[in-house]
Amino acid sequence: MSKISPGVLSEAHEILTPEEWRQLGRERRKFVPRSSHAEWSPPPGRPDPVTILEEQAKSRVPDLVPIRHGRMAASPFAYFRGAAAPMAWDLASSAHHGHPGAVLRRRAPAELRVCSRRRTGGWCST
Repeated sequence: MSKISPGVLSEAHEILTPEEWRQLGRERRKFVPRSSHAEWSPPPGRPDPVTILEEQAKSRVPDLVPIRHGRMAASPFAYFRGAAAPMAWDLASSAHHGHPGAVLRRRAPAELRVCSRRRTGGWCST
């Protein structure tokens, strides 16, 4: 095992061999078995995703809504591509429900969390 620094925005992390990765996975599986991935219940107060999409459709061009929904029905991946609003709600609420993604956001470097005055762009007000 060795430590490397992949860049300015990331902390140094360990480089593991394939066998070390397998062993680490086996150890972690004791705490989070594969069968637990099938267990999920929506957080309290979570709106119905279809209701979110129907509300969103009211502000869209009416002739294009059936095309959008048809494309989303093609596959799970197409649905997720078109369902940004329900996913945004889930991500915004995940910090309140102990979701691992919330931990990742808290660890983000300051340059990603706040606007740096050295950078310019539409998202940055200077």
